[in-house]
Amino acid sequence: MKKLYFYILLVVLPLSLFAKPCTFYENTENDQDFYIFRNVKIVSECMDNKMHGMANIYTKNHHSETTYDYLVATIQYKNGVKNGAQKQYFWNTNKIKTIVYYKNNKKYGKEIEYYIDSKVKRISIYKENKLDGKQIEYDKDSKVESISTYKDNKLDGEWIYHTSYGTMTRGYKSGKRHGATVGIRENGNIYHISNYENARQISPTKNFYENGNLQDICTPKDNILTCESFYKNGNLHCLHQEKLILVEGYSEIDKYTPHGEYKCYHENGQLRRILNYSDGIEKGEDRLYDANGLLIRKSFKENNHDYPKYSSEYLYDNNGNLINEYHFDGRIAVDGYSYENGQKIKLNQAQLHNYTNSIKNRILFY
Repeated sequence: MKKLYFYILLVVLPLSLFAKPCTFYENTENDQDFYIFRNVKIVSECMDNKMHGMANIYTKNHHSETTYDYLVATIQYKNGVKNGAQKQYFWNTNKIKTIVYYKNNKKYGKEIEYYIDSKVKRISIYKENKLDGKQIEYDKDSKVESISTYKDNKLDGEWIYHTSYGTMTRGYKSGKRHGATVGIRENGNIYHISNYENARQISPTKNFYENGNLQDICTPKDNILTCESFYKNGNLHCLHQEKLILVEGYSEIDKYTPHGEYKCYHENGQLRRILNYSDGIEKGEDRLYDANGLLIRKSFKENNHDYPKYSSEYLYDNNGNLINEYHFDGRIAVDGYSYENGQKIKLNQAQLHNYTNSIKNRILFY
């Protein structure tokens, strides 16, 4: 009995002698788990000024700048390092939002995220703080929404997920698109197909309407994509090209931008619009026609590397007569005229201002 009592003292006394209550205040803007709270109060037990044991994380309530009384997480520490479970809670509740396990300050094993009703939202697997293994996401009815596989924190393998059209399956290798991408509607019809090799598109990308007709196709050749889109009846809608651009840093697919002539047609086959792009920015003459082939708008634009800079624009009536002209400084109309009964009438500042606003709010359509 004396030996047992002495053993308990050896175990308990160090904690009772050295573990003391401690409180820290931290800025969490750069913390991936707690950045949303910005500032938190941490209440724990400490040994040698290091957290040891369970730490409670509190944030401010909405009615006070100084009172930290909402528990948002609990974290298990050992000698100042996360070791054990970390639980994050929904705001002002005791319901768990996420639970993950740490080993020497790194995420290991399973991380589970929940909805507010405690149903599982996501299950991920970590290894040394990186996603590594299968990740499954669920909707609010507990139906599988997506399944993906990670290796060294990057998508690697198939990613299967649901869209408003149906089910999409993408192939990945080391975080980059690799292999076939196929989208299948609920009725079994394909709505998308493409193929990549190390992020580079290597065959035509096709999208299909519900009736099975081709919606658009982009074909790669020599770093150029030639793209065609179609109406549901099969008539040509638009035709343009895009060129490959270099993007610094991580990108799962190569990026392309419109370059050269861009032509679009009305459903009856009449030319609707013709314009030109230079490195993704509209440049030069832009003509818009009605379904009968009459010119209704003509613009001239310069490329300033950020957005199309207008120099002038002309508007026409249904008979092809010029009715308005505008001249610009950047995207601001600074001069203009209207034409009525053969008379050229100078526009006032209010009219120019209204047209400037219409240009800003103009929806780009083809």
